Amino acid sequence: MLFQGVTDVFKFPDRETVVPTEEQEETFVRCVLDGKPFTQTVTIGNVVIVFTTPSADEYPILHSAEKDLFADYLFVSNIQSIRQKEQVLYLKEYTVNFNERIDKLTKLFKDSIVLPLIVGHWYKFRELYNKLFEMAISSDFFERKRSA
Repeated sequence: MLFQGVTDVFKFPDRETVVPTEEQEETFVRCVLDGKPFTQTVTIGNVVIVFTTPSADEYPILHSAEKDLFADYLFVSNIQSIRQKEQVLYLKEYTVNFNERIDKLTKLFKDSIVLPLIVGHWYKFRELYNKLFEMAISSDFFERKRSA
């Protein structure tokens, strides 16, 4: 597992405390209407991580993941890129086999002191996306957006 033990030492925020801002809602709506992935950029010191929603090609992989590996697979599918200053440490390439992407991230995070922080921000991104998705499938979401 990519982040085995992280949840033992890093307390994730309560799901209820993750609340989308108006700007995040607007960005999400634009992404949905434009058919583009929803992304969020997080900076930890000089490390910049871009989280993204899974691609259509990744959903079958996620669906077939064993229960104890699903979080790892979702984590890998949600990372678009990782940079440290100007150096690109990881870039999601759809032409690269999913298992090779897992291996690359596993090597990158081996002995990483920022991994718990990255996982914490990923959890917030995942919950944010889940909340936005839940809002979007509510019957009045786009009506509320149009009248606002």
